[in-house]
Amino acid sequence: MGDSHPDAHRNGLVGENCTALVSNNIFATAKALSFVSMFQNYFFYCQDVPFAFRDPRGSEPVDLVEEVWKEMEEILRKTEKTSEVSDSSPIREVVTNDKEGFWADLMQRCLLLEAGGGLIFSENKMLWILRHGRWDLPKGKAEPGESMLETAIRECIEECGLVGLAPLDPNNNLETNHLYLFKGHVAWKRSHWFTMTCPMQQNLQLQPQTEEGITEVRWMLPEEVRSVALPWTYPSVQRLIRMLDPPSLKGFGRI
Repeated sequence: MGDSHPDAHRNGLVGENCTALVSNNIFATAKALSFVSMFQNYFFYCQDVPFAFRDPRGSEPVDLVEEVWKEMEEILRKTEKTSEVSDSSPIREVVTNDKEGFWADLMQRCLLLEAGGGLIFSENKMLWILRHGRWDLPKGKAEPGESMLETAIRECIEECGLVGLAPLDPNNNLETNHLYLFKGHVAWKRSHWFTMTCPMQQNLQLQPQTEEGITEVRWMLPEEVRSVALPWTYPSVQRLIRMLDPPSLKGFGRI
């Protein structure tokens, strides 16, 4: 069972410049997680608008939580009323001396949803799903009592029909944060992404979970990820893929 909300993602599909996966050993991505843990901190998408926290420079004034919250509410109201696809938005920098406190204050105003998903690799290919006409990665909301890893594995199996799915590094995961309107509330979805693998020969004929709006499950080579998936996915997913490609990993490069 997935957690797709097409209205929440309909803007900003092309987004930022992307980095392709170009490794001869795609399993090296699992080892990347320790290198990129700081890259994702204090960064979220409000609908399709990226927000990033930073320290003030010199005597620069800091932002107030209430002002930023009103700005976010206005973004969500505007995107709720339109179905047009917008160009990528510039990063809204939030200037604060207390990133942790500011982040916690915004989060406590929202309906918090936890989700788990998979970055799935096998034989130098990566698994993608076509959901509501956009390329995406399998994920879904947690059920009571589940760990995030259990959620991620269950959702990937349900959405793709995978066999023999196993995490490459169960102790590490990447995190993305996305705000959108959900049943009249501002929802803050925190998604935990685990690198996984499965035997290719047992997973050649996969079954998309059509009731979740998934019409295709496809294994993609690195060049297909670059040319097919990334140009037509969501900015948050583009950024997630870039998080797998730090310069410190041998065999990876920028395109």
